[in-house]
Amino acid sequence: MSIKINALRAGLLPAIALLAIAGATNTAHAYIGGDPLTITATTAGGLTSTLILDLAAGDWSDYADWHFDSTAHPNWSGDMWAAGTHVANISSLQLHFYEDPQIILNFNAQALDSTTTFTFSSAHLSFASISSATADAHASISITDNFGDGATLAGLQTGSNAYRADLNGPVPTGTNYALFIPGVTATALQGSNSGSGNSGPTAVGLVSSMSSQFSFTLTPFDSANGTSDFHVVPSPAGFVLGMAGLVALRRRR
Repeated sequence: MSIKINALRAGLLPAIALLAIAGATNTAHAYIGGDPLTITATTAGGLTSTLILDLAAGDWSDYADWHFDSTAHPNWSGDMWAAGTHVANISSLQLHFYEDPQIILNFNAQALDSTTTFTFSSAHLSFASISSATADAHASISITDNFGDGATLAGLQTGSNAYRADLNGPVPTGTNYALFIPGVTATALQGSNSGSGNSGPTAVGLVSSMSSQFSFTLTPFDSANGTSDFHVVPSPAGFVLGMAGLVALRRRR
């Protein structure tokens, strides 16, 4: 199911606002394809739990941008269960979809008494094609040893990376733009450690959609705090050319 961000709640707006939207020829529209976030946790013993963050769980800003912050929803639970077993816990979860377009994800994941595989998959965000686009992506993960025996996070994306960002299709079927964080290790003496990656801004040509995903394994009782920001905008060159065209048109008039 695709949800149009800018017009989803148009029926709730007063008539004057509807007219303003209808007359705004430069308004961009973005679509959230499916559930905004799907989290899976699988233990070494094969127990799998899935936590889905649907559209109803989040909030809207100015009828255009969708966001979820677990701290603002005290009744939301990030406890993940499978076959009566508590396998993982998710906390400090934040997710933002912007019409710009942009996807921001922050989370804390904790494994329990088993090495656990975690996957955080964003929805596929589609938008009006940007012919000369520039993309940038940033991601980081900090791990904490909670049991005094060291902590290890191993990436499960291509090249053993933990974070992936794709253009023009949902991960992992889109055109890959970024692969970050091959793994993070913290010794018992360190207590915690972190890894990060950055890419861009980079010219990427024609773009009409984007998505992102974290996928990694985490040692028992340890926790991982992940953050990511994936953004697509018209390239500066395209903007300059567009402005030049407007100036030329004005001179002809």
